[in-house]
Amino acid sequence: MTGETICVIGLRYENIRKLAWRLIEKKINENIRKLAWRLRQERREGNRADRAGPVR
Repeated sequence: MTGETICVIGLRYENIRKLAWRLIEKKINENIRKLAWRLRQERREGNRADRAGPVR
């Protein structure tokens, strides 16, 4: 293998790693958003229950 080939493979590997990382980050962010939303919903339900007494 020449140095050039190694360089090209290295660059491609970097790009794949960046893409993979971006996808992973996106997935993590989605999960966090879903969790946060669910927590907010539960808190809202809880607050409503506290104020209104018995839950419908």
